Amino acid sequence: MAPYVCLAASDLVGGGRDVALDVASALHLMHTAAWAHGRLIGLDLTTTTTTSSSPRTYSPGVELLTGDGIFPLGFEIVARNKEVEPEVGVKVVMEMVEMMGGIIEGQLGRVEGGIDKELVWKERVEERLCGCGGACGVMVGGGGGGGEEMVEKGRRVGMYLGAISEVVKSGKGLERVERLKMKVVEELEVFDFERRKSLWDLLEFCLTGQTVAAGGGGGGRISGQVEL
Repeated sequence: MAPYVCLAASDLVGGGRDVALDVASALHLMHTAAWAHGRLIGLDLTTTTTTSSSPRTYSPGVELLTGDGIFPLGFEIVARNKEVEPEVGVKVVMEMVEMMGGIIEGQLGRVEGGIDKELVWKERVEERLCGCGGACGVMVGGGGGGGEEMVEKGRRVGMYLGAISEVVKSGKGLERVERLKMKVVEELEVFDFERRKSLWDLLEFCLTGQTVAAGGGGGGRISGQVEL
């Protein structure tokens, strides 16, 4: 979900989606690389188990090298984006490096903590992924004129959305969802109302699991509108 958060966060500060598309693609590649590496230690990022049940098509060596090759490709996509200022590009890469550290920490936590800590670590990883997406989206979108404060707001919105997504998918701890939703609302209050629409729709997607609808203009709106 982190790529969607990145695009919506760029919308939030008036940057539009074109400028953030490369960064969103890089985030998706990073997650894919982490998934490939996770399989090698018996993890499946798409389930709540510590044992991957997906059939293995390639040897562990190929999976390891595939993940290793994807990482630099993600960084290269960001670096080649001529619409992003070099200084901003460096910050985005640094955010992604920190995000990957969080994913690796989560994988280690899942292996060492066992099934009792499985959902805790999966939620933490999703928070890091979506938090990075929110921060990077605000950065490449222009920051909304608020500098680091706006970047941090984008990060927190992403983290809350990631947490909501994991809680809803697990079906456990649902009493937290309303609190997390209100935190999203609170963080978004300083932004232009019209520019919030993509994130409202993404919030509804997290809450209801509705699919993304292809749309014109704003592009990729998620069907329906959250009532807040």
